[in-house]
Amino acid sequence: MANYISNVLIISFFAVIISCKKPLQTSSYYETNFATGQTAQRNGIALPQMKEKYPIDVFFKPEKPSFEVESIQEVSLNEEDFDPKSLQIVKDRMVLRGQSADQKKVLIAALIEKAENLGASCLYDVNYKYYTSKTSSGYTISGIAGKYSLNNLKN
Repeated sequence: MANYISNVLIISFFAVIISCKKPLQTSSYYETNFATGQTAQRNGIALPQMKEKYPIDVFFKPEKPSFEVESIQEVSLNEEDFDPKSLQIVKDRMVLRGQSADQKKVLIAALIEKAENLGASCLYDVNYKYYTSKTSSGYTISGIAGKYSLNNLKN
Protein backbone atom coordinates (compact mmCIF):
# COMPACT_ATOMS: atom_id res chain seq x y z
CA MET A 1 0.00 0.00 0.00
CA ALA A 2 2.83 2.39 0.88
CA ASN A 3 4.51 1.52 -2.40
CA TYR A 4 1.30 2.36 -4.30
CA ILE A 5 0.99 5.76 -2.57
CA SER A 6 4.62 6.64 -3.31
CA ASN A 7 4.13 5.72 -6.99
CA VAL A 8 1.03 7.94 -7.22
CA LEU A 9 2.90 10.84 -5.60
CA ILE A 10 5.83 10.47 -7.99
CA ILE A 11 3.57 10.35 -11.05
CA SER A 12 1.53 13.37 -9.89
CA PHE A 13 4.77 15.28 -9.16
CA PHE A 14 6.04 14.70 -12.70
CA ALA A 15 2.62 15.56 -14.16
CA VAL A 16 2.69 18.92 -12.34
CA ILE A 17 6.24 19.61 -13.54
CA ILE A 18 5.39 18.78 -17.17
CA SER A 19 2.14 20.77 -17.16
CA CYS A 20 3.87 23.85 -15.71
CA LYS A 21 6.49 23.87 -18.47
CA LYS A 22 4.03 25.14 -21.06
CA PRO A 23 3.05 28.80 -20.49
CA LEU A 24 -0.61 29.73 -20.37
CA GLN A 25 -2.04 30.88 -23.69
CA THR A 26 -3.82 34.20 -23.59
CA SER A 27 -5.94 35.61 -26.34
CA SER A 28 -5.99 39.20 -27.47
CA TYR A 29 -9.03 41.42 -27.87
CA TYR A 30 -9.67 44.95 -29.02
CA GLU A 31 -11.04 47.71 -26.84
CA THR A 32 -12.43 50.97 -28.24
CA ASN A 33 -11.09 54.20 -26.81
CA PHE A 34 -14.03 56.57 -27.26
CA ALA A 35 -11.97 59.65 -26.42
CA THR A 36 -9.63 59.20 -29.39
CA GLY A 37 -11.84 57.05 -31.62
CA GLN A 38 -9.13 54.40 -31.93
CA THR A 39 -8.98 50.79 -30.87
CA ALA A 40 -6.31 49.37 -28.63
CA GLN A 41 -5.25 45.75 -28.50
CA ARG A 42 -5.35 44.17 -25.06
CA ASN A 43 -4.02 40.81 -24.01
CA GLY A 44 -6.07 38.64 -21.73
CA ILE A 45 -9.01 36.33 -21.79
CA ALA A 46 -11.80 37.75 -23.95
CA LEU A 47 -15.12 36.44 -22.69
CA PRO A 48 -17.76 35.84 -25.35
CA GLN A 49 -20.96 37.84 -25.22
CA MET A 50 -23.92 35.80 -24.05
CA LYS A 51 -26.87 36.12 -26.41
CA GLU A 52 -30.23 36.76 -24.83
CA LYS A 53 -32.93 34.13 -25.26
CA TYR A 54 -36.17 35.51 -26.70
CA PRO A 55 -39.46 33.75 -27.56
CA ILE A 56 -38.85 34.58 -31.26
CA ASP A 57 -35.57 35.11 -33.14
CA VAL A 58 -34.26 38.67 -32.84
CA PHE A 59 -31.59 40.06 -35.16
CA PHE A 60 -30.06 43.44 -34.37
CA LYS A 61 -28.54 45.48 -37.19
CA PRO A 62 -26.34 44.48 -39.09
CA GLU A 63 -27.22 40.80 -38.38
CA LYS A 64 -29.47 39.11 -40.91
CA PRO A 65 -31.55 35.95 -40.63
CA SER A 66 -29.94 32.91 -42.25
CA PHE A 67 -33.26 31.81 -43.78
CA GLU A 68 -35.56 33.59 -46.21
CA VAL A 69 -38.03 35.85 -44.38
CA GLU A 70 -41.34 37.30 -45.52
CA SER A 71 -41.75 40.70 -43.87
CA ILE A 72 -45.11 41.34 -42.21
CA GLN A 73 -44.87 44.89 -40.92
CA GLU A 74 -42.44 47.35 -39.33
CA VAL A 75 -42.96 47.65 -35.59
CA SER A 76 -41.61 50.44 -33.44
CA LEU A 77 -41.82 52.05 -30.04
CA ASN A 78 -40.85 55.62 -29.30
CA GLU A 79 -41.26 58.08 -26.51
CA GLU A 80 -40.10 61.61 -25.82
CA ASP A 81 -40.05 63.06 -22.32
CA PHE A 82 -40.09 66.83 -21.81
CA ASP A 83 -39.84 66.71 -18.02
CA PRO A 84 -36.40 67.98 -16.91
CA LYS A 85 -36.96 66.58 -13.41
CA SER A 86 -36.86 63.08 -14.86
CA LEU A 87 -33.38 63.85 -16.23
CA GLN A 88 -32.10 64.61 -12.70
CA ILE A 89 -30.53 67.97 -13.53
CA VAL A 90 -28.07 69.09 -10.88
CA LYS A 91 -26.30 72.44 -11.33
CA ASP A 92 -27.44 72.62 -14.98
CA ARG A 93 -25.97 69.18 -15.72
CA MET A 94 -27.77 65.95 -16.40
CA VAL A 95 -26.71 63.31 -13.93
CA LEU A 96 -28.73 60.54 -15.57
CA ARG A 97 -28.37 59.92 -19.30
CA GLY A 98 -29.63 57.02 -21.29
CA GLN A 99 -31.32 53.90 -20.03
CA SER A 100 -30.09 51.01 -18.00
CA ALA A 101 -29.70 47.55 -19.50
CA ASP A 102 -32.85 46.44 -17.65
CA GLN A 103 -34.92 49.25 -19.19
CA LYS A 104 -33.60 48.33 -22.63
CA LYS A 105 -34.60 44.67 -22.05
CA VAL A 106 -38.13 45.79 -21.17
CA LEU A 107 -38.35 47.80 -24.42
CA ILE A 108 -37.09 44.84 -26.46
CA ALA A 109 -39.64 42.59 -24.76
CA ALA A 110 -42.43 45.05 -25.63
CA LEU A 111 -41.26 45.16 -29.26
CA ILE A 112 -41.20 41.35 -29.37
CA GLU A 113 -44.73 41.22 -27.95
CA LYS A 114 -45.95 43.55 -30.71
CA ALA A 115 -44.31 41.34 -33.33
CA GLU A 116 -45.78 38.17 -31.80
CA ASN A 117 -49.26 39.70 -31.90
CA LEU A 118 -48.79 40.10 -35.67
CA GLY A 119 -47.90 36.40 -35.93
CA ALA A 120 -44.17 36.92 -36.53
CA SER A 121 -41.60 34.19 -36.06
CA CYS A 122 -38.64 36.60 -36.12
CA LEU A 123 -37.78 40.26 -35.72
CA TYR A 124 -34.93 41.62 -37.83
CA ASP A 125 -33.18 44.94 -38.53
CA VAL A 126 -33.78 45.91 -34.91
CA ASN A 127 -32.36 49.36 -34.21
CA TYR A 128 -32.27 51.14 -30.84
CA LYS A 129 -31.50 54.85 -30.43
CA TYR A 130 -31.57 57.01 -27.33
CA TYR A 131 -31.22 60.78 -27.44
CA THR A 132 -31.01 63.54 -24.84
CA SER A 133 -30.90 67.31 -24.74
CA LYS A 134 -31.14 69.82 -21.91
CA THR A 135 -34.93 69.93 -22.05
CA SER A 136 -35.93 66.46 -23.25
CA SER A 137 -34.93 62.87 -23.73
CA GLY A 138 -36.36 60.00 -25.70
CA TYR A 139 -35.83 56.70 -27.43
CA THR A 140 -36.79 54.90 -30.60
CA ILE A 141 -36.62 51.16 -31.06
CA SER A 142 -37.79 49.64 -34.30
CA GLY A 143 -37.58 46.44 -36.29
CA ILE A 144 -39.29 44.46 -39.01
CA ALA A 145 -41.58 41.62 -37.98
CA GLY A 146 -41.28 38.66 -40.30
CA LYS A 147 -42.21 35.05 -40.86
CA TYR A 148 -39.77 32.42 -42.02
CA SER A 149 -40.52 31.39 -45.59
CA LEU A 150 -40.48 27.78 -46.76
CA ASN A 151 -40.10 28.75 -50.44
CA ASN A 152 -36.38 28.04 -50.48
CA LEU A 153 -36.94 24.54 -49.02
CA LYS A 154 -39.28 23.38 -51.81
CA ASN A 155 -37.64 21.73 -54.83
